[in-house]
Amino acid sequence: MTELAVGPHGEQAVTVEQAPALPQRLSTLDDLLTDFLIRFRPATRQAYQSDLASWLQFCRELDVDPLTAGIHHADAYVRTLVLARMGAV
Repeated sequence: MTELAVGPHGEQAVTVEQAPALPQRLSTLDDLLTDFLIRFRPATRQAYQSDLASWLQFCRELDVDPLTAGIHHADAYVRTLVLARMGAV
């Protein structure tokens, strides 16, 4: 049987067994994307999925980890999108 500690004001302290579980850490890119997208309605989710797929493809082509990409990568990506819309790519 586990004894419960008493806090400084006489309250019952929480034991390790009673402590709430820590939130699960998202450890992979897929986990992060899934967690991000789940909050949106289907049409918005689909649009974001398309945009994210484009960004991830851009990162793959540059051999850049999308989780460590810098602002210069994002700037280059935006420039690529602008040029594509202008028909230059």
